[in-house]
Amino acid sequence: MKSKPLMPRGKISKELAGINYGEYLIKQGQNLLEISIQPKIVELDIKIHFLMATVEQMSEKQKDIEELWNFPFEEIYSMQSEISHMIQSIYYNLVSITGEANFLKSDLERIYYPFYDFCKIKIRSNIYKGNNFALEIENFNEWYHINIQFLKYLELSICEQEMIFLKGIVDMNKTKFEILKSTSSSIYIRFNEIIKLVYKKVPKANGINYRDFYLLKCQEQIIIAKNSGNYLGFNILLEDYYSEKFNNHRFINWCFKYLIGYGENPSGLIILFLLINIIFSLLFISGSFHFHFSEKEPVEFCEKFITFFFFNNTTMLTVGYGDIFPVSAGAKIIVMILQIIGFTISGSAIALLLKRILRF
Repeated sequence: MKSKPLMPRGKISKELAGINYGEYLIKQGQNLLEISIQPKIVELDIKIHFLMATVEQMSEKQKDIEELWNFPFEEIYSMQSEISHMIQSIYYNLVSITGEANFLKSDLERIYYPFYDFCKIKIRSNIYKGNNFALEIENFNEWYHINIQFLKYLELSICEQEMIFLKGIVDMNKTKFEILKSTSSSIYIRFNEIIKLVYKKVPKANGINYRDFYLLKCQEQIIIAKNSGNYLGFNILLEDYYSEKFNNHRFINWCFKYLIGYGENPSGLIILFLLINIIFSLLFISGSFHFHFSEKEPVEFCEKFITFFFFNNTTMLTVGYGDIFPVSAGAKIIVMILQIIGFTISGSAIALLLKRILRF
């Protein structure tokens, strides 16, 4: 049983609980003759509200709900645009009570997917034939986000056919999409977000066939964001791209994500710098390596730690004051390693910091 309906219902009143459809119409001040001369969409709306207002346990009305899904979908597309909000409300309510009815997954697939496939065919046709491409894609974006919400609520999966469908729209309208990219970038980005969302939901075994297509869409969003100077959420765009690009190189991806935030957050490098400094300070304190001190060699642990922490810091930042330097061969080798690590980390941190400061 769903814990929370998609469209929450009010508490059923005692006078409506368990009454039949005819009695419900009378109480609402309507009759079957009035309903019969109205568009079928109105009748569907009334029947849905009838179930929402009179039925406590939707699981007892599975057959009635399934009959509602037999609505002639063609009528939706013959409606005038001014009642499109009503149509959207109807399907929110219908999906909501369908989820409440606790159907088996196989029954849900049989009920919902035909409607969904019908909508896809019509929408693809509208995109291909429509005179206003930007408007059609905007309508598609809105419809698809609603459908994703429906699928999630009904606990139905997104399959590989979705990527085929989306890639087909792109392939059929390449020139129009190139124009849309420059004239209505926000609509184009929302369309790309749908592609990315679907790709992430498709099982990897199947989605791998569309990996290059996904990476291309990620790159396009990054380029559009750069060209427009809109860096809000830029780190997320970079993460989408690089996490997939380095999917087979987990260590590299881990470094990109947690050390530099895919180039947007160098704070991880600062933490790494301090951590390495501490580790090498403790290593030098162990006494296994010989150093020369211009002043008296420290004896206490805290004094030693502070001294070597200072030495490591100046070494990693390529400063070096000459007051401490390695003498033994082992110490020299370790210090050279520390110099390379420090130069790499500090250089990377400065580069990333300047990259963010100098954006314009």
